[in-house]
Amino acid sequence: MNSNRNIEAMKRDISAFLASGIYVHCKRKMVALGGVVDESGTTELLNMLNLSENIMLGVRADLTNLFKKAMSRKQNDGKVPPGSSLVRRTLLDDRFLLYLINILRAQLLVDENARPALRAASLWFPRGTEGALLRGDLLRQLATSKEDLLLAESLFKKSIEVGELFRSLCCDNAPSFVPPAATTITTGEAGAAFEEDKHSTELTASVLASAGATSAQIEELVPVLCTAGPGCLCVTAHSELLVKENAVAEESELCASHKARELLLLMLCQQGRMAEAYVYLDAANYSWRLSRSVFQYPITAAEIAAAHATAAATTVMKHAAIGDSLTQDSCCESSASATLTVAMDAAAAAELDRERRGIVQAMDNALPPEYIAHLQHVFRPDAPFWKEHAYDTSCNCSKKVGYFSYLYPLATPRQPKCSIDIIIDEIYEAAVEQFPSLVEATVGA
Repeated sequence: MNSNRNIEAMKRDISAFLASGIYVHCKRKMVALGGVVDESGTTELLNMLNLSENIMLGVRADLTNLFKKAMSRKQNDGKVPPGSSLVRRTLLDDRFLLYLINILRAQLLVDENARPALRAASLWFPRGTEGALLRGDLLRQLATSKEDLLLAESLFKKSIEVGELFRSLCCDNAPSFVPPAATTITTGEAGAAFEEDKHSTELTASVLASAGATSAQIEELVPVLCTAGPGCLCVTAHSELLVKENAVAEESELCASHKARELLLLMLCQQGRMAEAYVYLDAANYSWRLSRSVFQYPITAAEIAAAHATAAATTVMKHAAIGDSLTQDSCCESSASATLTVAMDAAAAAELDRERRGIVQAMDNALPPEYIAHLQHVFRPDAPFWKEHAYDTSCNCSKKVGYFSYLYPLATPRQPKCSIDIIIDEIYEAAVEQFPSLVEATVGA
């Protein structure tokens, strides 16, 4: 009886190790590609994620039954599968691993196709901040009713609240994951038995094949999963590797909460709910926001016409108020009327200038045409700049470091070293004319 239990435990440990290893392998491949995967690459990664899930569920009939029951319930009924509160944010937890598999699956899919994966993720780990973020964002993008937007809003708020709670736990210096005492990914006798097995390569290939892996998948995965060495996913690898992967997962959860706050702020501002937005703006230490007219710009021709009419009426009212203060005689001569019109225009312009100054200014012909032509050449599509920075124009960021910006010294006396220095100095001088306080700035980005 004990022997049977040991065999079952060994199967579960081996399956958990292989499933987590395949997931990490897929995640690394996606990161290496900068998150931009072509159609064939997407199919390949999705098949591997399916394999990882099949391996895990193949030895966890309890999880398979739990998932089937959860999927049979009505969506958004407010209920969570039993034991959800016990799931930990670690790859050693089978349900959290299945959550991560579905998150990565959803990121590879597009629009409606991502819905099933996101629902599965929410069932495996209801407290997932990234899952709530992705579901909310998809609803926001595909919304066809006010109810869709309200549900998206609730998911963003859930991601924010859970993320804040998780962040507070992290700040208490209580690690959510404690590495095993031994230098193996698996634990207990089953892990030791697998580690000591001289034929681990054959065993791994056999498990992969029984889970439906193709010969090409086995050929790719076996060396990764069974070769010891730095950065490998071998069962004999140091536990620091798993600690690192858990840290990546935790960071993704925290970043998702921050992104959810940004999207919620955008939604609230676009709906004109500024008072509600201020709560989140203040919590995120924002000092300024764009005007209402930027967030709630007219879209249809009728809305544009109405906006123009409102702006014209406002201008007339301002002019009338200024005219009342300047009019001295209702029966003035035409020359006096002309003078009054000029005074009105000047006063209105001065008032408008006071409103705008200190926030933003637009300048025509700020740079000479030859400077513009030079910049167009330096940053042309086939320029060395993009290749040297591994820049991906499809996502507007570097494949190596993501979005980046250069910090440039402004106030420090120096001589220009290249054409870009000269152009930046030209822009800086023009900006100082409009914003005198910029003379105190030391760095620009």
